Amino acid sequence: MIVEVKWRLESINTIPGGAIDPFYDILKDNLVKEFSQNGFPNVITKVPNDVPREFLGGRTILQFRPEDNGWPLYQLGPGVFTVNITKKYNGWLSFQPIIAKGINALISAHPAINIFDINSLQLIAIDAYSSRHGYDNYQQFTEKFLKLNN
Repeated sequence: MIVEVKWRLESINTIPGGAIDPFYDILKDNLVKEFSQNGFPNVITKVPNDVPREFLGGRTILQFRPEDNGWPLYQLGPGVFTVNITKKYNGWLSFQPIIAKGINALISAHPAINIFDINSLQLIAIDAYSSRHGYDNYQQFTEKFLKLNN
């Protein structure tokens, strides 16, 4: 199960497809501190520091884990934040607080929240829901767990 939040980046005309997140470094430092103090002390850099960030918009660079290879997992990159769970997934009711913790940390860590322009929020389920997790059908799930009425 993955929740992915994406926000608007600043385009760079001199690099085709290039974009920057002007607040990425501050956001990264704030989240490292926040997650380290709240049960996610393992910070893994997935991309070498010498790779220009202008080429990495919308791609995760950092992982925050409770322990080596532990779950759940938060990830951050320029313009993107994800919440991931696999091994310890026991249904929406156990995943929702993990999502809330991550999103709240993201919002509180952003240095310019008044111009933080989220343009995508996705819930990606890969074989994540079954009757064991309270799933009967899409309509029932969206109404009961996501509080969306059709």
